[in-house]
Amino acid sequence: MHLSFKSRLITFVLASSLVAGLSACGGAEEEEGSAEVTVALSNLAVFSQNVRQSPWNFNPASVLAGTSLLGTPAAAPTGFSIRIKSITLVEDQDCGDCTIPIGDNIGEVGFLWTNPDCPKGSDDADCEDISYFDLNRASAAVNTELNAQAASITPGTYKYVKFGLLGEQSGANNTYNNTRWSYAPGEVTDKQFASIQTEWAAAFAEPLEVADGDQVTLTVSYDLDSIVEANATSEEKVAGNGIYQPGAADDCDTVSSVKTCIFFPTISVTAATQ
Repeated sequence: MHLSFKSRLITFVLASSLVAGLSACGGAEEEEGSAEVTVALSNLAVFSQNVRQSPWNFNPASVLAGTSLLGTPAAAPTGFSIRIKSITLVEDQDCGDCTIPIGDNIGEVGFLWTNPDCPKGSDDADCEDISYFDLNRASAAVNTELNAQAASITPGTYKYVKFGLLGEQSGANNTYNNTRWSYAPGEVTDKQFASIQTEWAAAFAEPLEVADGDQVTLTVSYDLDSIVEANATSEEKVAGNGIYQPGAADDCDTVSSVKTCIFFPTISVTAATQ
């Protein structure tokens, strides 16, 4: 049996002539010591585009491509969007053993992108109406949005790349809807929920050393192919019980006695310096 997958690469470029953390409405200020960074979001495995165009033309092979944590069939969502406040490089984090690399920032933080409707440093309450960022869009559309800004990174050593979602200030007690998903075979359509995972982070295999004048390419990879659990038996994560709740789904929906759940995808990051 042949499975047809499509990989999608999404890029935005950060110019080297502006101050790190430049907000959408701020001005440019020259500084010595900066590095040019190119970032790519890479969707590792997305089943055929016709599933999105005609949701009921569902390819059963995509269900067999993976299984959930509990062994039931897993598939890709027909839609997955998140509300992103910012994308940053982080020197270090206070995250214990870092089983999942999310914790309080330590040291230098370089802002790669800030949501135009949620300037750097804004409270969640000031950003509750920001738009959803569709991770399944064509590359050209994503590039248009992300390349609207420019920023630079201060030379240094960075261990993590982090996506800050709406609700990050509330952490595991988040009440702000920040994730939207759909899944046609289960008739789950544009369901929104307040994800307890309010930061999407990945650690570099080795700390990223950024020197003055470097040109660095980051590739952030994620896989949506098997994050939906069809005929689910999982329970949802419970607010207030922490981010790391093994085996618990991020959100579930029941239609005609059929329960369908989604698990927030993990990300990985690699870097190449020219």
